Amino acid sequence: MVYRRSEFRLWRLDVEYPCHVARHSPNGQVPNHNEVDEFSRTHGGAPRHHSVGDWENCHHIFCFKEEHHAKEFQEQFGGFPVEASPKARKALLAKLRACPKASDFGG
Repeated sequence: MVYRRSEFRLWRLDVEYPCHVARHSPNGQVPNHNEVDEFSRTHGGAPRHHSVGDWENCHHIFCFKEEHHAKEFQEQFGGFPVEASPKARKALLAKLRACPKASDFGG
């Protein structure tokens, strides 16, 4: 992947925003996107986020600088905490791939 000079690289999220919360995003879209974005911007959230999974089983990982902001986000919008490392995201991806999908059941 090519990055531009001023682009915020994903590895910086792990270093500068250590508190991560994963939230299910059906069909790759964040439910209540405007509310989630507003909360993230006003509570010290990262300028971008990670996404893990495939089309049917996608999770977006929102990153915060302080743990109490991540807990507030989790209480308001749901989700679960994820360790801030590529290894933890790979483990989450493996777990998601092991889950049955709607297309497996003809739906």
